[in-house]
Amino acid sequence: MSFQKSQLKQIRYDMEVALASVAAKHNLNFEIGNFRYDDYDFSTKIKAFIGNKNSKTIKNEKIEKDWQFYAAYYGLDENGVGKSFSHNGKIFTIKGFDNRKRKYPVIASNKNGQNFKFPLEIIKNVTLRG
Repeated sequence: MSFQKSQLKQIRYDMEVALASVAAKHNLNFEIGNFRYDDYDFSTKIKAFIGNKNSKTIKNEKIEKDWQFYAAYYGLDENGVGKSFSHNGKIFTIKGFDNRKRKYPVIASNKNGQNFKFPLEIIKNVTLRG
């Protein structure tokens, strides 16, 4: 016997159902990662978050805090999160700063909510509105 994709989908569903009662009991939110498998075994990663948080909300909170922390050091507007700017004829809104991305540390989103990375030089040379 070997693992089949359809079987793993059912196992994932069963894990989500089982974790739902644990989540409710302890005020947690679980995320089950991608499954990696071969014929005889599989593995996945399970993350637990307090309350209704998930990896996306935590990342957004971190890049907002990092903007506050690094803005003055890099000569950026300390209140820049949430402000908009125009680049190549498109409007973007600053979401935060990711200090692990040395070339493109500024994270901004377009009107559809899609995130983009920008270098510091672009942000320093545009007028922030809002």
